Amino acid sequence: MFKSIKGFFVSEAKGEKKKKVDAVLGENSYFKGFLSFEGIVRVDGRFDGEIKSEGDIIIGQRGRLKANLAASNIVIGGKLHGNITAYQRLELQSGAEVVGDIRTRSLVSTEGVVLKGNCLVDQGLDSTTLSSSKMEEKQLSPLKRLPRAV
Repeated sequence: MFKSIKGFFVSEAKGEKKKKVDAVLGENSYFKGFLSFEGIVRVDGRFDGEIKSEGDIIIGQRGRLKANLAASNIVIGGKLHGNITAYQRLELQSGAEVVGDIRTRSLVSTEGVVLKGNCLVDQGLDSTTLSSSKMEEKQLSPLKRLPRAV
């Protein structure tokens, strides 16, 4: 069903490591606001707002977000307008379009990605900064934050 990227997607392929997706925002769905979660969330629909988590997020090829993201691992196959903080790994798949600044420990990108913004790969970034009340200002200070989507 989904492509498996280092065991990150739910996959139908035999013998591959599988991780359970805990929630899905479907292709015909729209959500506006703040999302916080544990585990893995997949977005195939539209989302406007902000997402913060110590979990992982997958933006499918049909996902369309106007949001700032902060999560441990982020995979983007769709379109995102907003800043990204991936505390472990960010993967940009072919066809992904990102307009905004990126900060991550590890960046993987394939051919066919559109990126309009700044990118900082920082080995010192980790999820413990999520619990800090000053994380937003302190950790993202080199990058401009976009206002919340209206």
